[in-house]
Amino acid sequence: MRKLSQLLKFFISYIFLFFFILGYTQQEPYLFVNSSVEMGNRPITSMAKDRNSFLWVGTYGGGLKKFDGVEVKTYRHNIYDETALASSIIHDLMIDDAGNLWVGSNDGLHLYNPEKDNFLRFLNNFQGKPIKVHAIEPLDKENILVGTHQSGLFVINSSTNSISEIKLSSKIEKNNFLIHDIKRDISRRIWLATNLGLFQFDIDEFLLKRVKVQDHKSSLLLEKNILSILVDSQSNIWLGTASSGILKIQSNNYNYLSLKQISLTNKRILALEEYESDKIFCGTENDGLFVLDYHGNIEDRYLLNNSESFSIASNSVWSIFSDNEERLWIGYYDKGLDKYDPKHFKFNFFENKNLAGNSIIPKSISGIAKDKNGLIWFSSIDQGVYAYNSKKDYYYHLNDPKNKLASGINSYDIPSLYIDKQGNVWVASWYSGIYLLKKGTDRFVNFNRKTHPEIFKSNRIASFSEDLNGKIWIGTFQSGLISYDPVSGTFSNHDSPSIRENGLNRANIRKVLADSRNNVWLGTRQGVFIYDKKTSALKSFNYRIQELLKKKFSEIVIFSLYEDLNKKIWIGTDGYGVFSYNPSDDVMEWFNGKNSMPLLTVNSITQTNDGFHWFGGDNGLVRFDPSLEEIKFYNSSDGLMSNMINKNTFYKDNDILYLGTNKGVNFFNYNKLKSNELAPKIKLKELRISNKLIEVNENRTLPNALDAIKVLKLDHYQSSFSIDYVGINYTRGNQNNYAYRLKGFEENWNYVGNNRSANYTNIRPGKYTFELNASNIDGKWNNEPFALPIIVSPPWWATKIAYSIYVLIMTGLLYVFYKLINQQYKERRRAELEKDKRKQIEELNEQKLQFFTNISHEFRTPLTLILNPMESLISRSFETVGKEVRQKYMIVYNNANRMLRLIDELMDFRKIQFNKTKLQVERCNLSEILSSVVSNFTIEASERKITLETDLNLSKNEIWVDNSMFEKIVFNLLSNAFKATSENGKIAVVCNYHKSGVLFPSINSVQTYPAFELIIRDSGFGIKKENLDKVFERFYQDEENSQQYYGGTGIGLEVVSTFIKYHKGKIEVESEENVGTAMKVFFPAGKSHFNDSQLRKQPIGNKKINSSNEDIFNDENLDPIQTEVDSKPTLLIVEDNSQLRKYLKSELIDNYKIYEAINGKIGIEIAKNKRPNIIITDVMMPEINGIEMCSLLKSDSITKTIPIIMLTAKVSHKDRILGISAGADVYLKKPFSIELLKSHLEQLLKSKSNLFEVFMGKLGIEAESNNKSNFLTDAVSFINENLSNENLVIEDIAEELNISKSKLYRNIKNTSGISANQLIRKLRIERSKELLLKSNFSISEICYNVGFSSPSYFTKRFKEYTGMVPKQFKLKYLNENKIDKNNYF
Repeated sequence: MRKLSQLLKFFISYIFLFFFILGYTQQEPYLFVNSSVEMGNRPITSMAKDRNSFLWVGTYGGGLKKFDGVEVKTYRHNIYDETALASSIIHDLMIDDAGNLWVGSNDGLHLYNPEKDNFLRFLNNFQGKPIKVHAIEPLDKENILVGTHQSGLFVINSSTNSISEIKLSSKIEKNNFLIHDIKRDISRRIWLATNLGLFQFDIDEFLLKRVKVQDHKSSLLLEKNILSILVDSQSNIWLGTASSGILKIQSNNYNYLSLKQISLTNKRILALEEYESDKIFCGTENDGLFVLDYHGNIEDRYLLNNSESFSIASNSVWSIFSDNEERLWIGYYDKGLDKYDPKHFKFNFFENKNLAGNSIIPKSISGIAKDKNGLIWFSSIDQGVYAYNSKKDYYYHLNDPKNKLASGINSYDIPSLYIDKQGNVWVASWYSGIYLLKKGTDRFVNFNRKTHPEIFKSNRIASFSEDLNGKIWIGTFQSGLISYDPVSGTFSNHDSPSIRENGLNRANIRKVLADSRNNVWLGTRQGVFIYDKKTSALKSFNYRIQELLKKKFSEIVIFSLYEDLNKKIWIGTDGYGVFSYNPSDDVMEWFNGKNSMPLLTVNSITQTNDGFHWFGGDNGLVRFDPSLEEIKFYNSSDGLMSNMINKNTFYKDNDILYLGTNKGVNFFNYNKLKSNELAPKIKLKELRISNKLIEVNENRTLPNALDAIKVLKLDHYQSSFSIDYVGINYTRGNQNNYAYRLKGFEENWNYVGNNRSANYTNIRPGKYTFELNASNIDGKWNNEPFALPIIVSPPWWATKIAYSIYVLIMTGLLYVFYKLINQQYKERRRAELEKDKRKQIEELNEQKLQFFTNISHEFRTPLTLILNPMESLISRSFETVGKEVRQKYMIVYNNANRMLRLIDELMDFRKIQFNKTKLQVERCNLSEILSSVVSNFTIEASERKITLETDLNLSKNEIWVDNSMFEKIVFNLLSNAFKATSENGKIAVVCNYHKSGVLFPSINSVQTYPAFELIIRDSGFGIKKENLDKVFERFYQDEENSQQYYGGTGIGLEVVSTFIKYHKGKIEVESEENVGTAMKVFFPAGKSHFNDSQLRKQPIGNKKINSSNEDIFNDENLDPIQTEVDSKPTLLIVEDNSQLRKYLKSELIDNYKIYEAINGKIGIEIAKNKRPNIIITDVMMPEINGIEMCSLLKSDSITKTIPIIMLTAKVSHKDRILGISAGADVYLKKPFSIELLKSHLEQLLKSKSNLFEVFMGKLGIEAESNNKSNFLTDAVSFINENLSNENLVIEDIAEELNISKSKLYRNIKNTSGISANQLIRKLRIERSKELLLKSNFSISEICYNVGFSSPSYFTKRFKEYTGMVPKQFKLKYLNENKIDKNNYF
């Protein structure tokens, strides 16, 4: 009996739950949707919604949560933060009349500060103990009533923050007194639910009074544990008890109360809420959710049902809250938060599951129809046929033999279902033919290949349609087009010739439509056709579709056909959208081409009575308003069971439109389609600067919460920021759309979909307005955007105050300057005198420097006249004179060389001054260099009786240095040592190799490197200690000993120091007065510390004359060359120095016929008249200098081929380039070697004698029948083949012709008269001229075609060759030939 009683109780408890949902004639149940956010698994104790539309959720142990419809922010207890919650256990929430949020926790009361996003604490430690606040209720505009557990009742004044404790009756023990809830009614009566029953708070007497009713038995109920209170809109008091169900108090007048007990459960009733002004929701602990009417009758009950999609999440409902937008929020014990939102579902649906979890209606729908008895029929792709009786709320499964509606269907694969005008039910089977249930019968009749083999070639049936005469047209797979005549009851297969021609007799006719014009439309995999019932003719419309799509296709699949109210035919395709055909004017249109139709696959089409067209496809539902040409798109986010609308599953029933999906059936009243007209409320959430979250009060950027500030002020270094925002909308809020812009920075809106963050970078200082708008899922935008002024401050030095300060400072400076003018005027004369004095000193130094530089040029010519004759005399004196004479020759020669070195030192100093000195490092033999330099001083050492010692203690002899600089370093140091050392003194040259390494700060301040050490030590007077740091300064000389270590110029040691620094080396000085001095020079070993540009690529050895007494000159007894005078080459010497001119003539007269000129002007006249074979000229001459003369001769056609050798003392890099650019073939510096000069003369004349003019093609080079001309032809051919290669060099040509580079160069020069590079350039220019005149290439294209590396260089060379730039050349050609420029430009 006990089990039977439990079963009966179980059954009774579930009779309040509707097993099957949404018959459209029923009261729609409440569908509870999860809030889709993580609320945690702690009990939800209370809820409130503030003026900003945030939903606040209090939890037991999980803290306080703020929900914006998308995300949750949680506030918890933090022992280190006095502005945080004092406890994470929240019991009650309340919004007072001023909009303030009050939070009751297990450790006192809190007031939320929205500006700072923190809390102000009350009662958290009253009289030394924590206060557990369980109930909060406003008493009036200023006072808050606070109920606690075990601490009584308090009144808090929100204006003064004063706290008043309400005295309890002596019969009430405070420690046992638990206030659970407090409510105020419209009569300002305060009701308190406590563990001791129901109390009222008497405001006038400031006392608690127990509530009693006249019925003594009822009064006893009011003394039991009451957990919750609700005051409804009709002033009824609803009390939720711990075990006595609900108590309802009706107040007929102020003093008379009546009580009614509603025993709906014996479980704790934790929450009561009024909804829609006529329903009371009751949340229980473990007994589900009850819905009562105002009389206390149970209207509905909701229990957890895992098989239902929108069941409540738990039977333990701890809190209920109804917001101002008709939503109902349900808080559970451990299942988070649910809501009932009447706007959440735009579309009703049939639920797929019953209580046991079994399918009660098909899932993937293939057809929907309604018969005259009100039964709704469903067919499924794989679950057979169903019928729903909405009056009985009962489903029939026709495939179930036990069903009481009809029998005879044994196929589950049903492509479509149709009910004709007579009420007959037609069912298409994919494997079993046709099932027909005639009206009034209860058994389906099956027609298939067995019953009608002459009609059905296949049992696969696709669709049905009924024409005006009631004939049923049937589309099949592989059986063609079939019709059924209800009068004769016979089937016909329309196997006409036109159907066979188009292959439809064996095709898949997916959709058949009998229109109002008595035509039959066929939708197939081969396209769309129209069948004329009278003539049996078949017409294809595929070509019309191809014309609209502007493409041809082998097949186009038709899924749906529909005739609208205007008799227009609509055609739905797979992948090409939808087409419409108007038979009245024979016009076909592509709907997707005219509108932004989001569907390419159109499975179903219909038109409702309001004129709207509806299209269902693979990705949703489309409503088209033809009057406004507007499209509205719906998908599963709007409440569709699925985005996939199945083929031909629309069904209209008055104002209700049914549609079948692959997950069930949706239906809706299309005249009352729900739309959310409330735009989201915009709120700013977080600010990030340089991707860092900015907290409130951090760096004064956010003095208040972002949503509370009036103006956002940023510093100039905070110009990259992002703002997070949200549109508060609790109806699918995650589908909101947003748009924003920063006015002042941009004018256009950024439409960003559902992205909730705006990002900006590098915003300049200025004033801006951040504007933000949001729309809900139905496209409802706010009328006015949210606006936040933003000021990006300039840096302090660019503010208005700073500019004002600048003006004040400038004004003050001007005033001070004005005041100082008089004083400065008095001092000006003295300053001018001092300035003049300094200027004189500077000019004197400059004149001194310029004098040394100029005189070095003047010295070079006489030195040439000394060195060259002496060199000649020394070379010839071995057998003609004695050893004593030769030694005197050597003294003269050595001292002349010494003088040349001094001159070079001055020139080196000049180069250093203008930073023109460049390293040319090469591998050298250290011993040889030192021995060579030391040998220059052996005679002087012998004469002055100075002991000159050398100690080359070297384990390694190879050093990488600039040979010339290194010699000058050693020579200068030795020279200074000899100056400082008196007779009978001693000088030592010591060289060491330090393998262990020496520190070189110019390379690395830490690491050591292997190094050479050169020490030059003398026994001279020494240097004072205070002067040691000055010896390397320019022009510095010791006043007491002006010659010691400084030489006569004061620049020798500066040059030495600079040359050593160039080599990354260092020099150290050790000296003691009257003892001597040691100069120590350190050079890093190896070459790794030099860069590539400092390494000499092709070292050239120089001829050196040993200055010792050894007989090192070879005795050359050359026989004079006996030639006729007329057979000698002619030589013009242009030189203003008569001695040098005579010397040159004396040296060259035997081999050349000599002409002389004393300046450039005379030289030009002689060159033009005599046409010498070769010219030697000086550079610095009166009238016309050598550079000018060379340029004039090279520009004259008569003299341009004469080779020219320049002899000059101007040896800078710039002077060399100037001379070569003027046309000089050889540029020799004075003093020069006469033998080198003779060699140059011989080579230039040899080249000149072999030069002949060759003309080939447009170059004017004619090949003669000899080997050289054949060689030139091969060279030109190869160059022409490789003109486009800008990297073509002499080596490439030499390799191709299998000769050496030098031989190639000589042969080209000999045969063409021009160098190899000039020949290449000439061929490039000639080719570019052809392209300019015969092609439409641009200048750049031609440039790269002929192998130039850049257009600018090409233009330069072209102009040098032709006298005009390429474009001018082309224009000239076009003008001369009267050719239209438009054909070329």
